[in-house]
Amino acid sequence: MKRGLIAAASIVLFCFPAMAQQSCGLRDEIVTKLQSDFQERRKAVAVGTDGSLLEFFVSDAGSWSVIRRTPGSTLACLVAGGQYWSEDATWSERQETNS
Repeated sequence: MKRGLIAAASIVLFCFPAMAQQSCGLRDEIVTKLQSDFQERRKAVAVGTDGSLLEFFVSDAGSWSVIRRTPGSTLACLVAGGQYWSEDATWSERQETNS
């Protein structure tokens, strides 16, 4: 699981410069929206190479979101999201094999 979170954090950090638009606002409001609209709860936290905090939110249905914020700040930005969250490190390998 830890390896998967590190890989996910690396992908998100790699994508930051390419993201043209980010949804930013008060962290608590973003978290409330993720909980009410998508039933996502915080699953993990990682520290980016620039010291920012990455918070991973996941629902039981498999949707996921990542928000980024500076430690101590009340502001955050939604930087990534999607479907099919899995903590199984071999999941993508099995999907490629079944294609």
